[in-house]
Amino acid sequence: GWADTMINFYFADDSNKHICELQLVHSRMMTVRKRQDAHVGYSQFRTAIELLEAVGHDIEESTTTQNVKDPQQHPFHSLDSKVNELVTILKEQKQQQQDGENKLRDQQQRQQDHLNRLETELQKQQQLQELVQKQQKRIDDLETELTQQKQQQDEKYQELSKQFEQLLQQVQGKLNIDV
Repeated sequence: GWADTMINFYFADDSNKHICELQLVHSRMMTVRKRQDAHVGYSQFRTAIELLEAVGHDIEESTTTQNVKDPQQHPFHSLDSKVNELVTILKEQKQQQQDGENKLRDQQQRQQDHLNRLETELQKQQQLQELVQKQQKRIDDLETELTQQKQQQDEKYQELSKQFEQLLQQVQGKLNIDV
């Protein structure tokens, strides 16, 4: 069996009187506990007792020695069934928690996927907007170039018109023709 000494205490200057626990254990007992998992059964039993106490079960009453002939009437039978019931409830709650965590992870993954799609779409829209801006600049440049060419053509037309007028005047002067 297990043997140790447990001392519960609090510090005199602690106004809340927080209870501390000090356990003194022989080194060989601790070796067995750590290397051979000797503490697992005790830990489960202690947890079950604490759970039973938390739900209002009177542990002192259940553990008193009584001369009970029917095993179904023994206080430990009631204790075992309550422990089993609590273990079942804890397993169900753990499963519900895991299901909830899985659902949350799935939901987070769907949201991340949606966010990734939105980011990709945004990048495409930004690229398209950049392309539209480049095309608009090209159109503006072409319009400027076209306007300059038109001005040059208008200037050439005016110059040619002047030259034609001068040439016509020269021809009229030499031929003495009225037009």
